Amino acid sequence: MDVFSFILAVNNTFSLVCILLFLSYGVVAIPRKYLHKKSIHERLSASYAGVYKIGKKIEEKQWDIEEIMSDLHIMVKKIKNEECKLEHASQYV
Repeated sequence: MDVFSFILAVNNTFSLVCILLFLSYGVVAIPRKYLHKKSIHERLSASYAGVYKIGKKIEEKQWDIEEIMSDLHIMVKKIKNEECKLEHASQYV
């Protein structure tokens, strides 16, 4: 019985590996087939749309960075003012 169980396990494993390989190539081959059938102009316009979306995201992040930098600049000014006040106060003590 031990040899029979081993052969059955190997058979099932080999079958699963074959199914995975065949299905994965089939799933990838279908979109590739339709992608290559598209005209160059359609692919170019799709690429431009992707670039536009990425550009918008970059622009939003730049605004966020500028806002953070302005907040940091204000905080640094406040800290410097507090340090100056502490220095002047320590002179009178």
